[in-house]
Amino acid sequence: GTGSGAIAISLLLNHFTVMVTATDVSGPALRLARENAIRLLNDLTRIEFIESDWYAEVLKKANYDVIVANPPYVPDGDVHLTKGDLRFEPSIALLGGSDGLSHIRKIVGNAGDYLVDNGWLILEHGFDQSKDIKKIFEINGYQHITQKKDLAGSLRVTVGRLKKPIDYK
Repeated sequence: GTGSGAIAISLLLNHFTVMVTATDVSGPALRLARENAIRLLNDLTRIEFIESDWYAEVLKKANYDVIVANPPYVPDGDVHLTKGDLRFEPSIALLGGSDGLSHIRKIVGNAGDYLVDNGWLILEHGFDQSKDIKKIFEINGYQHITQKKDLAGSLRVTVGRLKKPIDYK
């Protein structure tokens, strides 16, 4: 869900040795992300753009050290959808199912197929979802789970490390 590419581009601008795969299910969003990357980066050799519904088009066992996501997390029918700036955002970028957690469950539940052992997952989420998100991380085997506050003091980011079980085959 790279959207405009803000997170992917920021990572590249601040960490000069990383490689980034930016995905989005929306072709127009992915084109915007690519345009922003062209405008803001010296080159595009460290970023790959893939049109994908989360992991669907990403090669399994890609061995990512970190997955960062700002998925849709607003519950369907939330009153905030009709107020303020959210009125102008595409619903595909906002709606996360009846409880707002459907995309988050999918991302967390499938990240192990793409993360290296001891890889990190970092997710932004709603101000009132931190307890549920922490549980989702725990259920899926993440350790060293921490939650970070935004500038307003709300827990808005969850970080966890995935220790993979040893395969004795």
